[in-house]
Amino acid sequence: MVSGLPELTKICTLQSMLKVGRAMEALKKYLKRLRDTEAIAVSRELLTNLVVSENGLRAAMEDAVEFFRIDDGVDPAAELAKHKEYTATDAADPELADVIVAFKEAWDSFAANDPERLAGLQAAYITNNP
Repeated sequence: MVSGLPELTKICTLQSMLKVGRAMEALKKYLKRLRDTEAIAVSRELLTNLVVSENGLRAAMEDAVEFFRIDDGVDPAAELAKHKEYTATDAADPELADVIVAFKEAWDSFAANDPERLAGLQAAYITNNP
């Protein structure tokens, strides 16, 4: 743990920090080449690579800070387990089968085929929507 900084345990934060690390390694490679090159011999390609790498590092760092800022501290594994549980509960509800059958019947009766359904739904929701 770095003094004054919280421990990084959130998956999204750890992933984003891995991206920062990879972007930093790319930039360090070009900085080393620049350091090892005579100033007069610096190529346009090297300068372009430096700028692109710096932009990539900056974007990765901004993403990491944003992920850290919005991370709500929820454990993703626990959330997945809850999601599976309520999905299984919903799937076990006998009313679900009735609802699916009713939806399919309504879908089929709306129009004869998918292109006609698309046109009808676009008209209902876009063109003729008050």
